Amino acid sequence: MNKHPELGSNLSEQDFNALLTALGSTALVSMTDVKGNILYINDTFVKVSKYKREELIGQNHRILKSGHQPQEIFDDLWGTISDGRTWRGEIENKAKDGSFYWVDTTITPILNAQYVSTGYMAVRFLITDKKEAELKLQKAFGDIQKFMLAVERSYETTVITDTNGIIQYVNPAFTKLTGYTAKEAIGKNPRVLQSGKTPKAVYENMWSLIANGESFVSDELVNKRKDGSEYYADIAIYPVMEGGKPQFFVAIQRDVTQRKKEERAKAEFVSIASHQLRTPLTAIRWSLGRFSKNLPDNIDDPSKTLLDAAMNASKRMGETINAMLNMSRLAAGKIAPTITDVHFNTLLKEMCHELEPQYTAKHITVDIQCSEEWSLRTDEKLLKEIINNLLTNAIKYTPPQGKISIGIRKDDPLLIIDIADNGYGIPKAQQENIFSKFFRADNVLDK
Repeated sequence: MNKHPELGSNLSEQDFNALLTALGSTALVSMTDVKGNILYINDTFVKVSKYKREELIGQNHRILKSGHQPQEIFDDLWGTISDGRTWRGEIENKAKDGSFYWVDTTITPILNAQYVSTGYMAVRFLITDKKEAELKLQKAFGDIQKFMLAVERSYETTVITDTNGIIQYVNPAFTKLTGYTAKEAIGKNPRVLQSGKTPKAVYENMWSLIANGESFVSDELVNKRKDGSEYYADIAIYPVMEGGKPQFFVAIQRDVTQRKKEERAKAEFVSIASHQLRTPLTAIRWSLGRFSKNLPDNIDDPSKTLLDAAMNASKRMGETINAMLNMSRLAAGKIAPTITDVHFNTLLKEMCHELEPQYTAKHITVDIQCSEEWSLRTDEKLLKEIINNLLTNAIKYTPPQGKISIGIRKDDPLLIIDIADNGYGIPKAQQENIFSKFFRADNVLDK
């Protein structure tokens, strides 16, 4: 019998070659001495490890160690094969180019006639794709567990439905808000929460959006609890997509009843206060007007100055009251736009003409930069109110001999209106407040 000289095994050369041929096309085959020094590797091993054969022969197998696995795995491996037993497990190795690959490994001791190990034969099958898929699945499962833990502990209600709207999951916050247990809710349609007071158009819009993969957000839903009591819901619904189609919907809901009550109370207060102020203000302005007409032409300057100041103050108060009423109507949803075709250039020129006495009195130049007529569909009255507010502010806070430029440009589908002046400006630190109600910058408080 011919022996394999490096291993001194009882395996004949013919049997040995037949075994390597059978494994060589699919497996990474290697042989080492009892210390793990490499004596043989097949072509598949060379291809996967990206080392040349001569670079590995004589090297210890630890040259391929990835460093990503705990030492306990290798302690178990060496303890098993040193005891003459076969070891099997999954190992991550490192190729010459720094890439990593996973192998399903079986290591068998080669025994001589005295049953003493003279080396080891390892057969490995590449499982990188499988292992990476497993690791991704484990990570995804871990992420889902974290997500579900957060959802379970959340103070906001979370509902998951299928694409037909049938509830698949609710969290404890849902039960606390609605009174329905998970057992009672799962399998039902969320319409059990409908009070009948939310406009049908809201739900139609909701389904139109989420069925096409878009999110839906609203704070105008009036829902009903199990006990029949009602609450305002701030709700956001997000479709979970796969292959371009919604697979299920996640709805996050919050009770905003208290906030709505406070908003209504505030709007009612503003409305009542504004109406109560308007009546005496009208009387004051009428009295000032009559007084002004009855004054003699030779009235001294200080008296006329005081009268003008009173008239201007009453005018500003009237503007403030109108603004308060408009805010009240907006908050209550009582301003319904009347949409018509508006020729914007014509409207702008008319408004500038109306304001001409104000800006010519300060010798301010108004430059309208627009070469063509723009038409848009909007509420003319509301648009005029916006433009009037911008222009009167520009006139008010632009010093004498200043300039106001008005530009109009198209940026489909938008029409952009630029109103610029060389007035006092707004300090950079306060620019984030420009949309706050009744905001005035510190540098113009006395203007």
